[in-house]
Amino acid sequence: DHPFPGSQGGAGREREGVARTLSLVAALTVALVLSLVSLIISLLRLDRLNRRNVERNLMTLARLEAIVTTALDGVIVADRSGAVIEFNPAAENIFGYSRDEAVGAQMDDLIIPDHLREAHRRGMDRYLSSGERRVIGRGRIRLEARKKDGSTFPVEVTISRAMSDRGEIFVSFLRDLSAQVAA
Repeated sequence: DHPFPGSQGGAGREREGVARTLSLVAALTVALVLSLVSLIISLLRLDRLNRRNVERNLMTLARLEAIVTTALDGVIVADRSGAVIEFNPAAENIFGYSRDEAVGAQMDDLIIPDHLREAHRRGMDRYLSSGERRVIGRGRIRLEARKKDGSTFPVEVTISRAMSDRGEIFVSFLRDLSAQVAA
């Protein structure tokens, strides 16, 4: 009946092989599409979570900024080299420098009295080389500070350290004790 005997059987097997291959390609395509959809859903969830975290961080930053700018104590933040990176309004009132004058300047040149400057630098060098802390993280310490006009006055200071995008920073809270000492 067939002009080429046996040719129908070979073509049938060939068609079955092509059909199996197409079925396999279809199954792999469906699996790939499902994987991509799953990945997209996961990425959208991560994006939503990341946006919430950014919002929370911005709110926290805004609260901290409000606290620092309204604090009654002077707040001075410096990096490891001693450069001032934050100087709040209370520090402006206490020391007589504007924020613009203070930010970027060396803290020890601004507020450390001449007779204490060398001891301050030795203490910072010791901390930076060995990690030994005598003032940082020790609670309230009474020291002398210097105003812009060169006059010295008693202060109570607490210094802590923290990590930031600039590396280690030092956060100092300073309170002018002149009125208490005079009383």
